[in-house]
Amino acid sequence: MKDAKKTTIVKHEQIRHETSSGATPFETQEITYHIEVSPIKQYGHYEMYNDGTEYYAEGGLWFQEGRLVDYDGVFQLPQTISKQLIDWGFEVEGVHND
Repeated sequence: MKDAKKTTIVKHEQIRHETSSGATPFETQEITYHIEVSPIKQYGHYEMYNDGTEYYAEGGLWFQEGRLVDYDGVFQLPQTISKQLIDWGFEVEGVHND
């Protein structure tokens, strides 16, 4: 697994804003994910957003020996990103939530 991995996924999901002061109700939105990982650099990044600018997040993905050890940008790494990393052969146990 030496080649860079890159994909775009577009899907409808239930999503909401969560802040320290509370959360909005869930609503269905079309979310676009851009995910890219360089196994050689052991680093990746993602971006996710809806058609407007209401929902947007981006962050980094850090790996050690093919295992995701850290991420930033969101409180909980979305399952769509975790699943894609697993499909590419990365381990994500202990870092993501199902």
